[in-house]
Amino acid sequence: MARSSLPSVRLSAEDREWLTRTVRTGVHPAQEVRRSRILLELDEGVGEPPGRRAVAEKVGVDPQTIANVAREYVKHEGDVGVTIRRKKQSTPPVEPIVTGGACHDFCVSRR
Repeated sequence: MARSSLPSVRLSAEDREWLTRTVRTGVHPAQEVRRSRILLELDEGVGEPPGRRAVAEKVGVDPQTIANVAREYVKHEGDVGVTIRRKKQSTPPVEPIVTGGACHDFCVSRR
């Protein structure tokens, strides 16, 4: 995917400031910090950003991750908060077949 096919990321001054704080303070999950760094690197409001491979190398992720974050930004209509946060599971996790109680009962009966 060439640079021209990456979705456009144009951050407001407030978004840029918020993302910069997210990157600089150590109180956020690593995934949020990485996505924040990606959006800051792709911001066209501060000049022409480098291609996705250059951004990927600088941030330390796969080039496909750059494209994914840019697409999420556009999908969420520029909402950086939604873009950088972890997606919630759409379905609950699968219930275990063997529960702790059943496992305990089995182990006790084998003694």
